[in-house]
Amino acid sequence: MPPPLGKAAGEKIRSAVAKAWFHPPFYFHLRQGGHVAALRRHVGNQYFFRCDLDDFFGRINQTRVTRCLKRYFSYADARQMASNSVVFRPGTVQTMLPYGYVQSPILASLALDQSRVGRFLRQCASAKHLKVSVYMDDIVLSSNDAALLADAAAKLTQLSNDAGLPLGIGKTEGPSPTVTAFNVDLSHGSLVISKERIERFRLAYAGASSSQVADGILGYVHSVNPAQVSVVVV
Repeated sequence: MPPPLGKAAGEKIRSAVAKAWFHPPFYFHLRQGGHVAALRRHVGNQYFFRCDLDDFFGRINQTRVTRCLKRYFSYADARQMASNSVVFRPGTVQTMLPYGYVQSPILASLALDQSRVGRFLRQCASAKHLKVSVYMDDIVLSSNDAALLADAAAKLTQLSNDAGLPLGIGKTEGPSPTVTAFNVDLSHGSLVISKERIERFRLAYAGASSSQVADGILGYVHSVNPAQVSVVVV
């Protein structure tokens, strides 16, 4: 994690970008509701495609950040902000956004939005028969039209490679009637916490160190699927 001065500088960058760039409403990590809202967006549809961007932060380098920022700031300011926001990838001279910096999520999101992937996701979001949600590097598309969703998934896969933001190998699911994201099984009209995760919640609840911790567990489970609360408190 960055030292206190680094955090303060990072917050200044994050705040400046947040004021200058209007992020897409389907970027759920930048709005209230989090990943549960991102998934709930899709429950009205029947077919789903889920993927994530491989090494997302690691593929956003100083040059890309500068290029994105100079749309909103002077080149000198953009370059300085980018320089203050990256580190060297271990053992190389290549730069990357680190996970620990407060400005990294919004800068990575800005880079995604300005990429070919981001432009395509905006097209999907405006399409009549597609829904899209993004939560950091996780993307979910859904539709009631299986062929339309399959075509969108294929285009997203190709564009992600072309943009240098490839999809994670082994973490792509669908298009299908059910996919799993954030340890939640998503299907038509349903969100269900996976068996493995609900068991972990049950054990964590039984061993909770305080009522606040216990209430937090139950609150989350209830937000996803109220029927599963009884499984946790057994």
